[in-house]
Amino acid sequence: MRPLFLIFFLLSINLIIRAQDLIYQKTSTYNAGFYLSFDEFRFGKPSMPLNYPIDRTQLPADSLDLSIIYPYSFFSAEDNAFYKIVFPDSLKATIPKIWGFSDGESIYYNFLEKWSAEVHFQKLINVGVYSISWQLLDRLTSSFSGALPEKKHTCNCEKDYEIQMLLLSISDGEVQILNFENVRSILLKNDSVLYHDLISGNSEQTIETSYQYITLFNKKHRFEKVEILPATFQLEDAVNLILKTKKDKSIELYCNRVYDQIKNNKAFSEAEIVRQYHKNNQLKSIGIETKHIFSLTNEKLPIGFWAFYNKTGKLEKIIQYNLFGTNLQTIKKP
Repeated sequence: MRPLFLIFFLLSINLIIRAQDLIYQKTSTYNAGFYLSFDEFRFGKPSMPLNYPIDRTQLPADSLDLSIIYPYSFFSAEDNAFYKIVFPDSLKATIPKIWGFSDGESIYYNFLEKWSAEVHFQKLINVGVYSISWQLLDRLTSSFSGALPEKKHTCNCEKDYEIQMLLLSISDGEVQILNFENVRSILLKNDSVLYHDLISGNSEQTIETSYQYITLFNKKHRFEKVEILPATFQLEDAVNLILKTKKDKSIELYCNRVYDQIKNNKAFSEAEIVRQYHKNNQLKSIGIETKHIFSLTNEKLPIGFWAFYNKTGKLEKIIQYNLFGTNLQTIKKP
C-alpha cells in the first residue's frame, strides 16, 4: 500500500508542476480561446472558447508612411495588423474584459487600452520570458492609440504615427519599451554571459540588436524556472488612480492621496507635489508631476487635477491633465 501511495503522491506532484508550466514551455502551439486575465495567458489556460470571428485589418498604406509601418527587419507585414473580436451587438455590453486570445497558432493582446468590446489586439511577435509586441504611437498626443487610425491627421511632426516595440515580462506582466538600455538591464540582472557579449562586442545600440539579444535570452532560458509575481500596475490602473474621488474635498487632499499611492509604485518615478507661489507668497498653483513607464518621454509630466489661484488666494481654474500631460479640460471658477 505504501509504495502505491508514494507513486501516486509523486505523480500528483509532477502533475501540479506540469500544470504550472508557462505558456511558452509547453509546445509550439497554444490552446485556442480567450484569456480573461494575465494569469490565464502566462499559464496557457484560456477560460472562454474562441467562439466569435476575428477581423484582421492591415494598416493601410495611405494612412501611414511605409518607412514607419515597417521600421525593423523583424517586423513583417504579417505582424503589422490590428485584430478585432466581432461580438454580436446584443452582447457587447455584457462581454467581460478580455486580456487577449489565441487562435491556436499565435497570441494576440492589447497592451494598454481600457477594455471595451471595440478594442483592437496586436500579435505577440515572440513569446517567451519577455514577449515582444508593438503598439501604434500617436505623436500628436504622445500616447498609444490602441486602435486603427481612421484617418491621417497632422501634428506638425515628421511623422504622425510610429511603431513602438514593447516587452512584456512573463514574471509580473510589466510592459516596457524594447530598446538597448532596457535589454542591457535585463541581461545584467539575469544573464552575465549575454550581457558581457552585448557590451564587449561591437554591437550597435539599436532596436535590431535589442531584439536579437532578447530573442537569444528567451531561447536560452525557455525551460528555466521563472519567479511568478502578481501582475504589475497597468495603464488602466494608472488612469483610474488619478481620477478624483468623493474623499477629495480639495485639490490639496487629492494631491496628497494620489501622491501617497504613486510615490512607492515602481510604475512611477520622481513623483512630487509641485507648488508655485506668487511674489506675495500666495499659492499660485498646485498639482502632481511625475515620470512613468507608460510615457515615452523622459521628462516629468503634469498629471491629474491642478488648481490655479490669483494673487489674493482665490481659485481661478482647475485643469485636468491625462496621464501623458495633455490638457483634457479647463474648469474656470467665477
